[in-house]
Amino acid sequence: MFQGAGAGALPTASSVVADVIDLAVGRAQRTFQAMKLWAPHERGFRMRSSEGVRSRFYLRVLVKDEPGMLADVAYVLAGEKISIASVIQHEAQEDHQGGVVPLVIMTHYAETGRFRSALAKMNALPGVVPPGVYYSVDD
Repeated sequence: MFQGAGAGALPTASSVVADVIDLAVGRAQRTFQAMKLWAPHERGFRMRSSEGVRSRFYLRVLVKDEPGMLADVAYVLAGEKISIASVIQHEAQEDHQGGVVPLVIMTHYAETGRFRSALAKMNALPGVVPPGVYYSVDD
């Protein structure tokens, strides 16, 4: 995945399409020579582990509609040093009392590794219906 401000919609799209064409027609080794992607012992770049990348996260978990579920999820996030920016939890329909409801949370910036650890702990909570769904968000 590539991300960044870019040069604008059309120049960026043109560049991406050109790179894809180079890959498709076999010119990739020449085009990407500066990155040394195919060098046996040398890399022109270093890959950084995704665990340390900081991002905001959108999280949606299905939780049992019972008291304390929001507190349980917030406790797990706090244990991983992840701060909550906003929460949305709609109440269950009258005929679905005791069922599950979506709990949607936006976090402040946090390390991806810590977030994934928190998600694994949330998915193990008795009142959570796994798996939780998340996306990293860039402002």
